Amino acid sequence: MREDNQWRLDFTVMIEAIRFGRNNQWRLAPGYAGPYKFGFLDLSFDQNGYPYPP
Repeated sequence: MREDNQWRLDFTVMIEAIRFGRNNQWRLAPGYAGPYKFGFLDLSFDQNGYPYPP
């Protein structure tokens, strides 16, 4: 989020939306439909939430 000309992280959404696997690869929590979903529209996700190119 951009606020006062600076980027701010939304830790609450990060906690709800992002998970990490055993190899520290990030994935999106299943069913995530929060306010930042627009940032992931160019990606496809497997059944476990891991991104891959469309």
